[in-house]
Amino acid sequence: MTRRLFHQLLPAIYLARPCLAVNDAKVLLQEVARRYQALRSYRFDGKTVRQSIINGRTSQTETEFTVAFEAPAKFRLEFLYPNAGNWLRVSDGAFLRESRWITKKSKMTQAKRRDLNVLKSSPLYDFQRLSETAINPMVMRSDFVEVDGKKINCDLLQFEAGRRPLKKDEWPGPSMVWISRADGLVMREEIRTSAKTGRNLTETRRITSIERFTIEQPLPASVFDPRRPDTY
Repeated sequence: MTRRLFHQLLPAIYLARPCLAVNDAKVLLQEVARRYQALRSYRFDGKTVRQSIINGRTSQTETEFTVAFEAPAKFRLEFLYPNAGNWLRVSDGAFLRESRWITKKSKMTQAKRRDLNVLKSSPLYDFQRLSETAINPMVMRSDFVEVDGKKINCDLLQFEAGRRPLKKDEWPGPSMVWISRADGLVMREEIRTSAKTGRNLTETRRITSIERFTIEQPLPASVFDPRRPDTY
């Protein structure tokens, strides 16, 4: 190859590199979606930390969550908010318990198939939809995340979260997701956005981390017992 030809091809070579990375990342995120859709039994415990930086001043809130499912219709979705207590939906496939600590209200009704739609408000559903919501994903490198005292080898992807609902005058920043190489599941996600309100610049980070999980194993019946909403 002549020097002249090499320099003519050089821009095309560098343009092709991120395209290959994007394609690889898109395939990986599609595999992640299929992996979650195929699960017949799981339980994930974790937390979401929301950090807001306004003109250099940082504030933080933390929400714990539990998401569990056993086919065909058993589920548990629970959030523990720092100031609002527990929010719970749990079903054994026959009955559904809905309770909210802050309102002191709790009720049990007959379960319906559409009750499962509540799982779309869980962090796992966001993970599953990354193949649709992540813009320009790229595989950056391998990295380790600690889950339940164990180091999990992950693929670290960077992307823009532009297809997620954004507020007015808000724009996406560089977001990241850690995908377990062993399980094909998301172990950690960090979503970054920025917003301008008057003279104030707000930077927000939403970090969701899995702390414990069990997949494709029998779960105790108490996890899905609507008659025991507060203990399992």
